[in-house]
Amino acid sequence: MSAPAENLDLESRSWVEKNARLLVVGVGVIIVLAGIWAYVNATSAAREEAAALAAAEATTAEDFLSVALQYAGTQRAAIAYIQAASLQNADTDWEGLRKTAEEFLSKHPKHPADFYMRLALATALEGLGQRPEALSLYKETAAKDPDSFRAPEALFRAGVIEQESDNVDEARRLFDSVVEKYPASIWAGQARQRIAQLPAPAAPPLLKPAEDVSSAAATQDNSSALTPTPVRPPEEDPLILPEP
Repeated sequence: MSAPAENLDLESRSWVEKNARLLVVGVGVIIVLAGIWAYVNATSAAREEAAALAAAEATTAEDFLSVALQYAGTQRAAIAYIQAASLQNADTDWEGLRKTAEEFLSKHPKHPADFYMRLALATALEGLGQRPEALSLYKETAAKDPDSFRAPEALFRAGVIEQESDNVDEARRLFDSVVEKYPASIWAGQARQRIAQLPAPAAPPLLKPAEDVSSAAATQDNSSALTPTPVRPPEEDPLILPEP
């Protein structure tokens, strides 16, 4: 009864001997990959820590941008961009804000702060006088993520541009959207104030009631029917010659 077990054991040993080199290589690869993984994690952790320390010492937008460039690829670098943008917005440095926002969006397209930086870019464009571009970006940003807490702000700012461009109907539509979709936001109150400033919608032209029109037509028909058609006397008819 032990013969089959012995045969299996011999086959196993034979397989191991034939594939020993492959096993050694495979184990070696696993060890190398594990070492690389550990090194990368350690390096990433060290870079994150170094970036955090550098950001803690930053005080200006330029300082934060330096951190973002030096520690590119880290989570702290993305935060440094946001901090730089906040300072540039406060200083009304629209050109700097535009560059910072565009650089962030190109390097961190799927970052959770994507919405905030798109709004920052629209603000910068508006500040630079590029209002059509800003308007388009405000609307696009609000439509892209309507559940964001900044969506009503984007709609409101778009409405202000439309109002100042004398596009009253579109401004009213945007302000109404803020009030209807985000009634609890602070922007809803400001939207109501803006709506109150808009001129009243033009009243549609008044039309006469249908019965008046029909009665007028009937009166006209009746009057024409009651008016006799003049009949020319025979002697005045040029086609009837008088008797000699």
